Amino acid sequence: MDPILRLARDDEDQAARDLSESGRKLRECEAKLEELRQYRSDYASQLASQGALNGSTLQGFQQFMRNLDKAIAQLEESILQQRRINDQHLQKWVGTHNRAKAMTEIADKYRDEEQRIEENKLQWEIDDRAQHRKPKV
Repeated sequence: MDPILRLARDDEDQAARDLSESGRKLRECEAKLEELRQYRSDYASQLASQGALNGSTLQGFQQFMRNLDKAIAQLEESILQQRRINDQHLQKWVGTHNRAKAMTEIADKYRDEEQRIEENKLQWEIDDRAQHRKPKV
């Protein structure tokens, strides 16, 4: 039973590591998105404070803002995908955790039953010896 229990625990540990890594990647993506949004906001504010812009500067600004918006949209999609992956890892961990827990409970019951049987056997042997003992005269 111990090798099977060890495998179940190893599976649970791996699922926990996968979940942790997935969560780390999600947090990184969210941090990058926040940075990119802040950069876009700062850039727009800086350009707005410059006042009137000539045609080519305005076109360059608009193109740059479109590129930033596109990058933000792509990052938002990446975050959605990473959240789905994270949810899958969470579900896998829950499953492996529950399986390991159930197997631990079964193993504990099995050990308890073995111990109870051994104690009963020992008691039976003690009682049997006591019954067959010759009385001392």
